[in-house]
Amino acid sequence: MKDQTFAEEVELEVPHEAYPIEWWFFQGTISSQDEQYEFMVSFFRINVSPKNEPVKSGYSVLLTFLDVKTGENYVLSQIDNSILDGIFKRIELLDDSEVDRELAKVLYQELKKHGPPRPIKLSESFAEITQTPLKISWNDLLIQQMGNEFLLDFFIPKNEKHVSIILKPKYSRILLESEERNKSLKGEMTYATYPRMKLNGIINDKKVNGEAWFDHQWGDYCWFVTDDASKKVLGWDWFGMNLSDGTDVIILIHKHMRTNEIIFASAVVHSKESHSTIYKDVSVKHLKFWESPKTHIKYPVICQIHIPEFNFEAIYEPLIDDQEIMIIGNSRAIWEGAGKVNGKLNGREVYGRARAEFYGYGYIFDFQNYLQTLADRVDKRIEEFFPKKFENADIEKFVGKPFWQHEPEAYSKLLATPVWDLISRRGKRWRPIFGILMVEALGVASLNYEASACLAELVHSGALIIDDIEDNSLLRRGEQCLHLKYGLDVAINAGNTLYFLPSVELFNHKYLSDPKKLRIHEIMMKTYLQAHFGQTVDIYWSKYLSEENLKLWMNDSLEEKILQLYDYKTAAGAKGLAEVAAVIAEVDDKMKQICIDYARAFAVAFQIVDDIHNFSDSPRWTKVCGEDISCGKLTYVIVRAIKNLESKKSSRLINILCSPEQRKNADALQEGIELVKNSGAIEECKEKAKKMSLDENSRFGENIPSCEPKIMLSMLCLKMLDLAYDT
Repeated sequence: MKDQTFAEEVELEVPHEAYPIEWWFFQGTISSQDEQYEFMVSFFRINVSPKNEPVKSGYSVLLTFLDVKTGENYVLSQIDNSILDGIFKRIELLDDSEVDRELAKVLYQELKKHGPPRPIKLSESFAEITQTPLKISWNDLLIQQMGNEFLLDFFIPKNEKHVSIILKPKYSRILLESEERNKSLKGEMTYATYPRMKLNGIINDKKVNGEAWFDHQWGDYCWFVTDDASKKVLGWDWFGMNLSDGTDVIILIHKHMRTNEIIFASAVVHSKESHSTIYKDVSVKHLKFWESPKTHIKYPVICQIHIPEFNFEAIYEPLIDDQEIMIIGNSRAIWEGAGKVNGKLNGREVYGRARAEFYGYGYIFDFQNYLQTLADRVDKRIEEFFPKKFENADIEKFVGKPFWQHEPEAYSKLLATPVWDLISRRGKRWRPIFGILMVEALGVASLNYEASACLAELVHSGALIIDDIEDNSLLRRGEQCLHLKYGLDVAINAGNTLYFLPSVELFNHKYLSDPKKLRIHEIMMKTYLQAHFGQTVDIYWSKYLSEENLKLWMNDSLEEKILQLYDYKTAAGAKGLAEVAAVIAEVDDKMKQICIDYARAFAVAFQIVDDIHNFSDSPRWTKVCGEDISCGKLTYVIVRAIKNLESKKSSRLINILCSPEQRKNADALQEGIELVKNSGAIEECKEKAKKMSLDENSRFGENIPSCEPKIMLSMLCLKMLDLAYDT
């Protein structure tokens, strides 16, 4: 092909409706005298018909517009009703892949009831497509092929500026069939591209120019999931680069997202001499990851690229890290970002405009792994606040400068060491996770507030230390309790100290107004009081437990009193976090109460299930089986067992529970455990906990707009039975 300024002939980029998926992708740089922008428009056509039914297409569009000077990135993710209908009609797709099936079903139910999660927009109108020549119009978007040029016309999301640009290819289309690039993927995917295009047009009335890139792809789902019984979920790292010497490079690394196994890698290089070459020996090394504050997905954002046969090595860097786009479905989001590339080609320095696309990083194959990601964030925030070794600066942060001199060694040995011993035993961190998701569900980015939510774990740790002392517990999370390991005096002091530390974070918070700080302080004090009032009742029942007293208590609404105890003792922290989230989000009183009620139901149900697991022999349960009986504790499960058992067995369980001698006898203790297990109380309590939690989850869901944090809260609620073994 001859070297030329523009392509002599441009192929018609018509729809290929015989294939289930197709997209038209434009991206580029727009410049004026004093401004520079990066844009991306990707229009998708998807076959949403069930098998053996006439073909029906649904449409979606992704659009981003980045102001390079300000770093502001305007994003639109839009679908039509046909996409939703297609998901509802093809629910079997959710059961065929490796993603967490329960999460997929929760997502499906949310879509069915409340529509797509924000900020995905559901358009009531439908796209109109003309085949020859291509013309796509949908709301404010127009894509039109006009001879050897493409017209792209749209309004910038939220910004509302009008963009109208003409794109003209500088050389002929590169067409790549599936087998040319990779034989390991079963299926078809045709890739047509114009990697370098001249751009001219206007933004409002202002003339602009620049460079652009166009891809058109159509085929089956081989890029997304393997076409075999395993249904392995696939994703990719894609790079498009326009180098300073006139070379254009396309790189695609396709991988199995669960194992990160690379299925294949390839690069298509179009040289300045106007010929294209495919290379199979390509490597991409991830040098830096960025975690989304919205989805908590980790994406590679700085990458080292190497094509040995082409003698090319370069570093890709984004213009900004946050270029995530929310999308519909199990993949949740995609990172689609403008950037730059610098490196060497044949020993000479090259640079250029570049774009990267990271798809598949949002799949959740096991919800526990998602929770672990959040738990790791919690631990990081705690460590930033509470050191593992005290220096003078750490002490001054909490108590101020000394009048004489501090003793850092004392604080390190008697505060940091025992506290971090407990924290490192890795509870599930559901309280701070609940708080983070709650504030996000109310529409507030959690990044500026998550440290405060995470400190709830310190308060909870303090409560555990004191509870273990008062309950004469032996083990906490599978290891010796702190008062037994470090001494009673050390444990009491450390536990009490943890109650006060979050106040330091609150008083110095940069993003909270003084009235909000005062309100949150009031909530904290109420939380502490409720927790201690709950513990008072718990101690009272243990201290005055006798057969005579227990029979009196059983006739005086004991079950309801136990649930109230749980409301104060277990649920106080969760309710406090929910109320704090409501204060931060500035919701009305009705919504605030809905949040508090949801937190109460979740935490009380959690405690009931925790009581159930006290009778588990599973290694997942990290306390002694039957410890509640051996300690003479009244729990909801035990009281239900006493009520369910016939008179003689009920009296025997009461006798064991109320007698310190019987409780210490291994045979009697085992007899008590078996009585509870055979009473039907465990199954009954499990159902009550499930109903309590799911009922309030449903009420909460009806009053919160569809969003990913709400979906994750629902999932946390559903997974409660799996979480409760380790509080």
